[in-house]
Order: sequence, then structure tokens, then C-alpha cells
Amino acid sequence: MKPTIYLDMDGVLTDFVGAVAKLFKYDGDIYLDWRRLLVENKVDDPYKIEGVLGITTNELWSTIDGTGMSFWSQMEYYPQAASLYTMLQGYGDVVILSSPAMDPSSWSGKVVSLQQFFNRDFRDFILCPAPHKVKLANKNSILIDDAEKNIDTFTDAGGQGILFPQPWNSAPGVANKIKQVELELELCLYGHPHFQQKG
Repeated sequence: MKPTIYLDMDGVLTDFVGAVAKLFKYDGDIYLDWRRLLVENKVDDPYKIEGVLGITTNELWSTIDGTGMSFWSQMEYYPQAASLYTMLQGYGDVVILSSPAMDPSSWSGKVVSLQQFFNRDFRDFILCPAPHKVKLANKNSILIDDAEKNIDTFTDAGGQGILFPQPWNSAPGVANKIKQVELELELCLYGHPHFQQKG
């Protein structure tokens, strides 16, 4: 039986951090500067982009919400997004699993984004609040996500998880994120790397 691979969107396929940095006119490379800004701004939660940018949570979301659907529908995909998705299809049924923001425009914007990236008939996605991702956990499911909290709750509930490497989490920094994910996927499925046996 093929596993179901749940693939997160923001921070894995789409560049939420880059979109926020652009929206707030950050002058620099937010990815290279992330760790330094955490220290400089005394941010205790590495996932809080508002702390990294020195803005409030209200400023962050009111500004994003003020753009309407466009912030979400026009968010850029990472250069490796298509290759990552294609690679995963060789291992199981891939379903995009994303958690929209509270504003309804986030939900519609994400659907538009997915249909633009794949095609108008694309339906292999689930949108739900982050705490509900755990409800999809079972022994035949794997979650790929950049948020450690999501991975931890998913694995605690009986699923398997792969932490997608990003500056804000504890995954090791690697040059080739797709190869790293594939290696961890092989370990989840077979207990060891299995590349040489793939067709």
C-alpha cells in the first residue's frame, strides 16, 4: 500500500518568509540574516517572523490581511518546489496540507496559488488549521513540514514526520534540501537509503 505523503505549503513549497520580508521592505537576505536577527531582536521563538523583523503580531497580520488575496495567490514558490513534488510522487500519494491564516482571503488565495502552480483541475490538497493536521496521522502517512511542533504532534499520533530544513528549525542546514528529504523519506519507508533500487 502506497503511503500518503502530506506536504506542507508555506516554508516548504512557497516562500512565506520571503513574501513577508518583501511586504515589509526588508533590505537584505532574510534567510541569511535570520539567526543574527533572532539574537539582535531578542526573539525567543525562532518561528516568529514578526520578532525577526521587529514588528508586532498585529502589524504583521493586519498588513497581510490588507493585501487581500494577492499576498497568498502571488506568493512565489521555491525554485525546488516542482522537483520536490515530482520526487515525492515516486514514493506515494502526495497531498498538499496547508494551514491558512484566519482571514478568508488566505484560504481562497492558497487555492488560486495551487491552481496556478499545478493546473485549474488540481484537487490534491487539504486546507485546515495547523492543530488539525494531526488528525491525518496514521502508520501509513508521512508529514513533511517546516514546523517542529507539527511534526512532533503528527508522530506522537502515530504518523511519520520529516522536518523540512529551514533557518528557523533544528533540521541541519544542507545544500540540497530535496536529497535530504528523499534520504529521510527512504529511512521512513525502508529503514535505510534505498536509492539504488529505484527505477
